[in-house]
Amino acid sequence: MNLSLVENNQWTSIFSNLDEPLRSRVIQTVRLAQSELKKNGIRYDALFVAGGWKQQEMTINQQKVMGDIDLVLVGNWLPIQWGQIARVQSAINKNLDTDVHFQAILPRFIRKSHTYQAYRFKNDCQVIEGDALILTRLCKDNRFPKTEAVRKLFQNLVVQIKRFKNRKYSEQEEPYQIAKGYLGIGEAILMFTNQMSASYSSRKDTIANISGLDWLDENLKNKIKFGYQVKLDYSSLNENRDLFKSSSQLENIMWQVAMNMISEIIGRELEPNELLTEYRNKFRVQPIINLIFCYRMLRYGFGPNWLQAIFQLRVADLYIWIYLSDHEPNLLKQEVGRYFRISRDITENDMVSIFEMWPTLATIELV
Repeated sequence: MNLSLVENNQWTSIFSNLDEPLRSRVIQTVRLAQSELKKNGIRYDALFVAGGWKQQEMTINQQKVMGDIDLVLVGNWLPIQWGQIARVQSAINKNLDTDVHFQAILPRFIRKSHTYQAYRFKNDCQVIEGDALILTRLCKDNRFPKTEAVRKLFQNLVVQIKRFKNRKYSEQEEPYQIAKGYLGIGEAILMFTNQMSASYSSRKDTIANISGLDWLDENLKNKIKFGYQVKLDYSSLNENRDLFKSSSQLENIMWQVAMNMISEIIGRELEPNELLTEYRNKFRVQPIINLIFCYRMLRYGFGPNWLQAIFQLRVADLYIWIYLSDHEPNLLKQEVGRYFRISRDITENDMVSIFEMWPTLATIELV
């Protein structure tokens, strides 16, 4: 492993805005992660810390970082080691009050990436080890395909909403999680309109002044704006707690925004199931992606119908499955069964796992 370490621990200045003892705890957590990666023989070319550190926009509440400490590994061979990295992450987090969350960049593919995640990496990451110039090859500008905005919404619907249903958040934490959901809607809208910017504060200002979307009313704007405000200043949640009481309302709004975006992409309005079917036809089959997905599903316990799964499956099929799981669950097993052998009912936890198993060549994420 040939890493050019940042001399004299200069990277610790990333956390200079934190008060003690939180600053020391965060630095110790990062050092522990470095040590455990090396101890377990994980090979990588660079290590970055992501999140709001670069813009000094981390959400802090009473000497606690709200959320995880996101550490981004860089290396083309990381997928081969990802199971081991997951075990390292799990072992580290057993003894921490703030979890470490490993993510990865694959340099071989990253220049082709126009994903939300790649944009965040470029604008949020700070170097811990290795060459910071890797970040200059990410996302050349803030223009995204509109399909990426839709993908972001479906990611929130699965990873955030379905997990929300399976977790019992405290009365204090639930409004914060709902506020994050509205911020996620804002991120999708900014991508859809090509108005994404590097800092959360500027994104909040853009949302407040955005126009041209008939379905974006002032009420939703306000909730999104306050979602950004909570990200920037956790204490503001106390002033706006009444805005973030209903997770079911958040879920309905996510569906409405997703359907409105797809209608604009398609160019006409249809019933949701017809709209998603037509949207599916805009995507091409990607056999290599499908092959990786099939092997992951096989390990999960859903055996592929290989020919159909490799040569017919499209990413938008997953969106159809998500819709069915929420609105027509009796049809879900039949639809997934076109591509995979399913011997039991599909649960909400299964849907989260299925969505997370879908590969992207540029970035990987452990959730």
